Amino acid sequence: MMQHIGEFFSELDLENSRFLVIGKGPSVARLKDTSRFDYTVSLNHALRDYSVDFSHIIDLDVVDSLDQIILDNAKYLIMPLYPHVNSAPSKKSLLDFIEDYPVLRALNDQNRLLWYNLGTKKKSGNSLPVVPGGYFSGDVIVSLLSSNGARNFTMAGVDGGKTYADGFSDLNQSTLLSNGRSSFDIQFDNIRRFIMERNLNYNHIEDEYPVKVYVATTEAQMLATKVLEYSIRKHSSVPVEVVAIHELGIEYKEPKDVENRQRTPFSFQRFLIPSICNYQGRAIYLDSDMQVFTDIKELWSLPMGGDTLLAAKSRKGEGRKPHFSVMLIDCERNAWDINKIIDCLDNNNFSYSDLMDGMVVSEKPSAGISCTWNSLEYFKEGETKLIHYTDMKTQPWVSTKNPFEEVWVRELISAVNDGSISIDYIRSHISNGWVRPSLEDQVTLGIESSKGLSSDILAKDRDFSPPYNELICGYSDVSSNILKRLWVKVIKTARYLKR
Repeated sequence: MMQHIGEFFSELDLENSRFLVIGKGPSVARLKDTSRFDYTVSLNHALRDYSVDFSHIIDLDVVDSLDQIILDNAKYLIMPLYPHVNSAPSKKSLLDFIEDYPVLRALNDQNRLLWYNLGTKKKSGNSLPVVPGGYFSGDVIVSLLSSNGARNFTMAGVDGGKTYADGFSDLNQSTLLSNGRSSFDIQFDNIRRFIMERNLNYNHIEDEYPVKVYVATTEAQMLATKVLEYSIRKHSSVPVEVVAIHELGIEYKEPKDVENRQRTPFSFQRFLIPSICNYQGRAIYLDSDMQVFTDIKELWSLPMGGDTLLAAKSRKGEGRKPHFSVMLIDCERNAWDINKIIDCLDNNNFSYSDLMDGMVVSEKPSAGISCTWNSLEYFKEGETKLIHYTDMKTQPWVSTKNPFEEVWVRELISAVNDGSISIDYIRSHISNGWVRPSLEDQVTLGIESSKGLSSDILAKDRDFSPPYNELICGYSDVSSNILKRLWVKVIKTARYLKR
């Protein structure tokens, strides 16, 4: 008899199982082996080429066209209680269709037919959970399985764009984007949300390792960079490559107009990344003043679809644009040349703000990364995935005033105890005037909060001048020039109004 999927899945250990979801997109051609997965799930006609544990079908016309293939290639068929007809939910329930479709009748008789409530039908007539309506079978199945406890997904043929794999070209005229959507890319908005909200381990068959992380930094920021690297490696389940961009020694010119010059010595470093990667694969960009609390693989594996670059959303209420201090970059589709970008600034093709706040050099940037991956001076255990210490005056390596000082110092102490960072390295940064002198004693004594330090130790910071003071002085010509230009504009406006 027909069984609700929640009842069926309650007998399985979904949380520790590996799911392979197979679609009809071009990347399915790379799928060679399904044996390493605990469960396989096909979407619609993908069932033609694979024997699977579960076939997920929303539309009755797909059942009609597959017919006997469902019985032969799937152990179970999963369908909404109100299946779709012509891309819309039917008024009749699955039970009403069983007698009309021999394949459904056979599956029902063999206890191989599973159902669920899909949100496209406003009223289901029962009190069981509703899976929000998605754009395609791909985002619906991720929602359905993860709401029942599944956490580990690998996708093959669940792609963006507007095409099927060659083996499904016969369906181009009948099913390709037949629901009226302009592209398969739209499903990834939902999938990314599920990944973030439900802490999913999500991969695509085309994902490559190691994870490549590029950090914009300077020598003065290298202790913070080392702690960031340690925090990334500590939580990562896959190989990771962390590169401090300045250590590659790549030089580039400065814009002629001071208004267009870098606000920090490393502001433009991010635009070197695609060329460093030979314009291949993907890369993660981070600022150095950060700390990670979860598996970087989650960020690395986010589906990009048609987006050329993913940036972090702003936290609700911040009223800010997307944050480009955390980015997932498609290096092939961002053919950046740093000197050509600077030429564009010099030629007034775009402004510094257009570049840094709008990322105009990327064809289709999107705020597809959760704000929890760029929490500005905010940390909540179990929620924050990356904290960004944006206030230079209170960064925990230069100040004892940061409200989350303990969080960062705890990581540094752990890195020293593990042998990843040496006390001598901290001492060298102190002697160069890059970090506060009290930090050595704090780490040596294993005291996470500076509130536990003696007055004698804290007194060592009295004459300490943080590197950001030099940074501000070094860039004062930029600031003063901008202020002068603004003042000229104010005067001109006042004269005009006076006329």
